[in-house]
Amino acid sequence: MMKHVYGYIAVLFILIAVCCNNHTRTGKVQTTTQEPYLREDSPIVLSNDEPESKDSICLTDIADSLFYISLKEGGLDVLQLYYFDSLILLSNRRNLYIFNVDGEVRNKLPLYNGSFDVLPDRQKLYTYTFLTKELCAYDLNGNNVWKTKIKDLSSPPELGYYGYSFLAVNDTTFAIANINFGNNHDKIVFVNQKGKIIHSIANNERFTPSPSIYFANRSWQRILFRSNVELCYHAPYSDTLYAIHGHTLNLSLVAIEKKLAKVPLKKRLEYTGERVEELHKYCTNMYTCPIGYNDIWTDSSKYATRFFETSRYLIVGYTHGSLMLPASNFLIYDKKKKC
Repeated sequence: MMKHVYGYIAVLFILIAVCCNNHTRTGKVQTTTQEPYLREDSPIVLSNDEPESKDSICLTDIADSLFYISLKEGGLDVLQLYYFDSLILLSNRRNLYIFNVDGEVRNKLPLYNGSFDVLPDRQKLYTYTFLTKELCAYDLNGNNVWKTKIKDLSSPPELGYYGYSFLAVNDTTFAIANINFGNNHDKIVFVNQKGKIIHSIANNERFTPSPSIYFANRSWQRILFRSNVELCYHAPYSDTLYAIHGHTLNLSLVAIEKKLAKVPLKKRLEYTGERVEELHKYCTNMYTCPIGYNDIWTDSSKYATRFFETSRYLIVGYTHGSLMLPASNFLIYDKKKKC
């Protein structure tokens, strides 16, 4: 059974925001105690020879609404954004802002280099700060309900990152994903409300890190997130999307994306210790392009990807690895359309 993949170039931030937040007005949300949603043809494999179509897809086929809200707080550098019918939650590098639907700030919580998440029942919001290892719960008015610190960390002590690296599995269990620094033992750690580690998933790409470590995946990483009906994990540079199994906390395969080339571990800056310019050269095959054509995007150029999903579409976001501020690009996979 063949499906269609659509290639597009887009810069619609609202598309990303809506797809990340599960169609809050009309979508049916799965509780975290249920089994992960299984598709008819699970897992989805987007192979390199998958046929492509240039059929038109309306934005209304992907987003259930499109509107504009002016926030009454300027100069915000957005790391995470959640929209609900009555609230907008937004974080930058220093704070978590709670806006009403008119764009007015209702509250501001300190969140320096941290992450936040909200369960589908929207009773509480949860924050995690990886520098202090502090885990907090708040009501949606910004009042603190409880807080704790992660305990029993093995060496090295790094755990988590800012942005989309933290997820509430339920109101007592929380997932924290690591950027691969090389010597960290786990790629995901699960902790309970008391800060005790209750489960972990091993890092299968360990290496001896360089004395100088640089990263080029900070601007696009989206490691842990809520998809249409699942809790999902996608490691930076990986071609595989996983769902987090609600009972065992293990990973189950959802999709494998083979149409876009990825940067292998030994070429990534965290492995080589090189500057970002070296990654850009590698991503554009600068040394193999004809003289005077070093900026050509060749078929073997390397891309970084993110995953989004609605009830009908699996959306793979990707960026060209050579650009400092790349435009957003999307492959849109129609799960219902057959040849």
